[in-house]
Amino acid sequence: MKKICLASLILLFAFISIASQNLVDLEHPKDNSYLNVNAVNFSCSTNGKIMNISLFLGNETEFKINQTIFGLIGNMSNRLSNNKGSYNFTVQNLEENSYLWNCLVYKNKNTFGFAPENYTFKIDTTLPNLTLVAPLNNSLNTTSNLIDFYYNTEDKNNITSCSINISNITYANSNIINNISSNQNFTLDLPNNEYFCNIFCTDEF
Repeated sequence: MKKICLASLILLFAFISIASQNLVDLEHPKDNSYLNVNAVNFSCSTNGKIMNISLFLGNETEFKINQTIFGLIGNMSNRLSNNKGSYNFTVQNLEENSYLWNCLVYKNKNTFGFAPENYTFKIDTTLPNLTLVAPLNNSLNTTSNLIDFYYNTEDKNNITSCSINISNITYANSNIINNISSNQNFTLDLPNNEYFCNIFCTDEF
């Protein structure tokens, strides 16, 4: 009876050791990435032979298999062999959203697993919409050198920074109003002269 119990403990310890190994690493896209493309390349890597490796993609409510690369060539004893193999997947036509991804690798029918943590990324391909409200084009100010520049920003994600370029000198606005659509402004003290200006903004994606 004692020998049987000892053997059981050894087998249990060996099973836990295999299951806790980090079998696959997530390479690209990096965790918390911001992407401005709708076609995303995924890469994950693992050491040695595999049966297959699958990309899982989704969000907090739906997370499912997307693609699988099979390492089988003929039979289970003749699998792909790599010293640190990278496996690549490409997913087209992803919508603007936040995503989770991971890879599931099967070394054999008893040894398989995901990377320890899901990675996240966000896609935003839409530029912020900007409208310069004031001063008007070709306007003339004869009352003050303090000039108010008013502009409107519209984006479905928060605006993180805006700057105005006046005759090749850039001024950053530190008072960004973070909501979907808002009026922003700069006030600058400019000497008498003729100026050319443009405004540009970036969003959080």
